Amino acid sequence: MKKNKVKEFGRTRIVVIVLLGLLGLIYLPDHTFLGLLLIIIALFTIIVDKTTNRQDNAKAKETVVEPKYNAEDFGAPMECPFCGKEIPSEINYCFYCGHALQGYKKIEAVRKDSISRINESLEGISDGAHRDNILKIRDLTDKILRNYEKEPEDHESYDKFVENYLPKTVSAIEHYQTLCNLSNLDQEEQRIKAQFENSLAMLADAFSNILNRVSTEGLLDISTDITVLENILKQEGLADSGFPS
Repeated sequence: MKKNKVKEFGRTRIVVIVLLGLLGLIYLPDHTFLGLLLIIIALFTIIVDKTTNRQDNAKAKETVVEPKYNAEDFGAPMECPFCGKEIPSEINYCFYCGHALQGYKKIEAVRKDSISRINESLEGISDGAHRDNILKIRDLTDKILRNYEKEPEDHESYDKFVENYLPKTVSAIEHYQTLCNLSNLDQEEQRIKAQFENSLAMLADAFSNILNRVSTEGLLDISTDITVLENILKQEGLADSGFPS
């Protein structure tokens, strides 16, 4: 009913403006002042009407309907990685931009776990050069996954990195930290430790290449870099079990 009344009011206003204009034209030859006055009133009404409509449209655009939810039912607040607005952490789609969040949450969990495990390992690694390479791998891992988590479509090369080679690299770093903390290494343990130390710079370079491709070209086939990473891990006996035992 309200919409119909608004439409009727709008039509009436148009009719009044037209009548005022016509009367002004009619009176203009014999009654110049009256004719001009009616025309001016008609024009003024048109201007006021357009200004009011613009203001109403601007207010409508500025008005954002905030979603209503019970925080206890949907978890603590989090920032949507796509639009930056605050949303509940346990929903699967952003209220505002509509992006799916399942893939993001999965990669975010991998990122946090990987960074945490590498940081714990670093506490037991004192050698400056090897520590620097592991720090580089940690920082590159963080950047790669932050890039990926915003567009987590199914992608074979990324899946290999996230689900296979990254966990093996993290596991290898953990095992290396264990060897660093042993006081008396036998000959085999010394060989294993040296092999991994020789591989650290190559691993860091492989991660760097992956990040460069992701950052400059977005989601693309990184199979070449994955192959390099795979060969490094295989060469040092890391591809199957994470670290030689």
